[in-house]
Order: sequence, then structure tokens, then C-alpha cells
Amino acid sequence: MGISQRHGEELSYDKRMIQANLKIIKTYLSEVGVTLDKLPVEAIAQVVEVLDGARTRGGRVYIFGNGGSAATASHFASDLSKGAICEGKPRIKAFALTENVPLFSAWANDISYESQILLSEPRHKLIGQ
Repeated sequence: MGISQRHGEELSYDKRMIQANLKIIKTYLSEVGVTLDKLPVEAIAQVVEVLDGARTRGGRVYIFGNGGSAATASHFASDLSKGAICEGKPRIKAFALTENVPLFSAWANDISYESQILLSEPRHKLIGQ
């Protein structure tokens, strides 16, 4: 087998891999689209209203999670704090309780996970992941 023949086989293999990967990507994107179409848009709009209300009243949004959801809570707090900036509106004050595990577990141990301290002011909101 000559060099050009071997090189041709490699190109053929590369093209097959590209085609296989394109098929996987297209299938994935199609499935994501189906999932997005199923999202409860009305419920999402209600959450946006609650968050916007906390923003305009100077409230805070406390987010928590357990296990992998603790990381999601941290990410969501960052998204709200930075990514939800709107010109002419105050920033959302979002905090992930899981960023301070000693404080979070102290409240859970001494009061409860639903801690009345956090909910004592109606302008503050608590979100569980």
C-alpha cells in the first residue's frame, strides 16, 4: 500500500467521522428544541415577576441547593447578579446560601431550612434548586 493510498483512507475515515458527528449534533439540537418547546412559559413569566418585584423593592434573592444543585444555586446567583442587569433598574441582589456552608448549616440546624429569618421580610425571596 502506497503513501497516497494510506492518506486517502485517512481522509475517507475523517469524512465518515465528520458525517457521524454532524448527525449526532443535529439530533441533539433537534431534541433540545423539543425540550424548549415544552417549557412552561407562563410559570417562567411568574418567576420573572417575583424576581423583578424583589429587585424593585430592594429585596434579596436567596438560592440554595443540595449536592450538585448547590453548584447550580451558585451559578444561578451569579447569573442573576450579573447577567440580569437592566439599564434603568436596580440590580438583583442574589446570594447562594451554599457559598457559606457554615452559616447555611447553622441556620438549618438552629432554626430550619425554611428559616423564618430569611422570610421575615416579604421583599426577600428564597429559591430552592
